[in-house]
Amino acid sequence: MDKLQQKKLERVFRILDQNGDGFLEEVDYTRAGDQVAQNRGLQADSPQYQQMRQRMHDYWEALLARADKNGDQRISREEWMASIEENSAAVEQAHSQMIGLLAVLLDRNGDGRITLEDYRLLLHDLGYEMDQAETVFARIDLNGDGQIDQAELVRLTDEFFHSTDPEAPGNWMLGIL
Repeated sequence: MDKLQQKKLERVFRILDQNGDGFLEEVDYTRAGDQVAQNRGLQADSPQYQQMRQRMHDYWEALLARADKNGDQRISREEWMASIEENSAAVEQAHSQMIGLLAVLLDRNGDGRITLEDYRLLLHDLGYEMDQAETVFARIDLNGDGQIDQAELVRLTDEFFHSTDPEAPGNWMLGIL
C-alpha cells in the first residue's frame, strides 16, 4: 500500500472513530447512524430511523468479523489497516460498505442524488472548512451536472480505494487530502 492510499484509509478511520478514542466500536457506528437519521429529521421511533440503525449495526458486525483479531469487540487502527492490507476481500467489503455509507451520509433527502448542499453538510459534519465544498464538489461531480448519481459515487469510491494517482477525483471525496 502506498503512502497516498494509507493517508486516505487513515482519514476514513478518523471519520468512523466518532468519539476519537483511537478505536472503532459499535457506539461509533450507532452515533454515525443516529447523526444521519437526525440530519434527515427522522424520529427515533420511525421505521426509517430503525432501518438506519440496523444498517449501521450490520456494517459494524461485518467489520468486527473481519478485523477484530484479538476479540476485544473493538478495532484498533492497526487491526483495521491490517484487515485491509492482508485481504483483498476485506478491501472489497470495505469498498462496498463505503459506497453504502456515503450514499446514506451524502444523500440527505434520499432522492438518489448528491448535491453541492448535501456535500456541504457532510463537510460541516466532518469538521472541514466550508470554503472547500465548491472546489471539491466541482472536482468530484464527474459529468458536471451539479449532482453525483450512484454510478459516479461507485466510480469515485473505487478511485478512493484503488487509485495511486493523487489527482484522481475519487481521492477528493472526503475533502482535500
